[in-house]
Amino acid sequence: MDPTDGVYWDNVNLQGEIDRAKFTYNSGQMIQAGVLLYKATDKKSYLREAQFTAKGSYNHFCKSRKTVMNDKQLFYPSAPWFNVILFRGLKALYEIDCNPTYIAAVINNADFAWQYSRTNDGPGAALDAGTALPASFLYFAARALFSAPQAANGPTLTSRWQRA
Repeated sequence: MDPTDGVYWDNVNLQGEIDRAKFTYNSGQMIQAGVLLYKATDKKSYLREAQFTAKGSYNHFCKSRKTVMNDKQLFYPSAPWFNVILFRGLKALYEIDCNPTYIAAVINNADFAWQYSRTNDGPGAALDAGTALPASFLYFAARALFSAPQAANGPTLTSRWQRA
């Protein structure tokens, strides 16, 4: 983990060298692990580390980009396979700490994709002004959102997909 921002590096190779690339799935997996350890042990240090990584991931990955509607919106990178793992960790964290900040950005991305990236031939148009969105994003986002998080003492976050 990068101690400056809480975001996890990609891997350590067989020679012990750290690949300092950062991808959403690494941090998502560790956020979820921290939540699970907190639930199993009730040790606040695991929860605090999961929260630190969630905040760091949000700050590192979620960037304001010009959309196809010529406005600005926060987007996670267009790596749907990786982002779903981040969402899974953020969802687990939200169900414990009720902080909607990080998970709301993922839900907003999926809502925007649903509203603006569908074509007559199905999903797959660009969301922002320079990134093509793989069609699989909508599939994975839909699966994740149909099991929307329910915080222990907070509201259930829903997307347009669930309200439709």
